[in-house]
Formats: sequence, structure tokens, C-alpha cells
Amino acid sequence: CIIAIGCVYVYSSVHLSTVHCQIPLCNMVLTDRQRADLHSGIHEYLLSRPGEHFAAAAAALAEADPGACQPKAGSKPATTPLLEKKWTAVPRLQKKVLELERAAAQSAKIHAHRAGAG
Repeated sequence: CIIAIGCVYVYSSVHLSTVHCQIPLCNMVLTDRQRADLHSGIHEYLLSRPGEHFAAAAAALAEADPGACQPKAGSKPATTPLLEKKWTAVPRLQKKVLELERAAAQSAKIHAHRAGAG
């Protein structure tokens, strides 16, 4: 599902329905800028997909957050859509974190061995 400013847009193969929800502001973890970028990326993705359901979802998102769904003045369309770029970055960063944790554990083991030998 796609979350957009106080509403959840649920896409199914049959129809697009809007389910209103109450989200307390104190639980939000995204800044206004991050939220606008997220909505812009979702809107960009929905527009890139074929079919009337995706077009309807993009229109609903544009209605819910018109400022985030407008193209920025003077900006060129990205070769890789924002949402796809960020989505593929997550596994790459997770792999990097695992490598760094492994290296830190190895360094700690070497340091402990040297400290114990001296």
C-alpha cells in the first residue's frame, strides 16, 4: 500500500480504494522534505507504470500532496527513478554494514589476542 498524508491508498487488481487513517504527528520519523521526496518518488513510479489503476493512484497521490507531486522547476527527469534508486541502495548499504561489522569483530579479536599476550 502507499501512505500519503493521513490517507492510505490501497491498490488491488480490481480497484483503488482510499482508507483514511489517523497518524499522530509525534510518531512521524520523516522530515517534511523527506516526506515530500518520498511522495514525489512514489508519484514518479506510479506514472511510469502502465495501466489505469496506476494512473488513478498517481492522481490520488497528487490530489493528497500536490506540492510534492509537481515537477521541480529547472530539474531534468532522472535516468533512474528516485524510488528505485533508494530501494536498491538499501541492500547495498546492508551488505556494507555487515562487512564493517565483520571487520570490527576481527579487529577486536586481534586486539584482545595482543592484549592478552603482552
